Amino acid sequence: MGMSNDDLRRLTLDEFEAIIGEWRRCREEAMHDSWERMRLLATITIQPHSKNRITPRSLMQFPWEENNEARHSAEPQLSKEERLAALTRLMQSQSEL
Repeated sequence: MGMSNDDLRRLTLDEFEAIIGEWRRCREEAMHDSWERMRLLATITIQPHSKNRITPRSLMQFPWEENNEARHSAEPQLSKEERLAALTRLMQSQSEL
């Protein structure tokens, strides 16, 4: 995440959740971009050998392009106390390093 241990320790739970959420979103977008570039390259490579027109999406569809509501609703939601306990454990393990 690029934060010092001191900065990390000064965060409130809400600030930490906002930062980690944005960090995860950026990492996920970078991964999606990488996979989509690879799919486009594969489409361009295969197209000259096919009689039919191939689109990147017809070649391969990614899970994030489908409806993700069912997958997200199946994830357990932690209470504020459980999130705070997890953050406390993380902070303690960081301070031991």
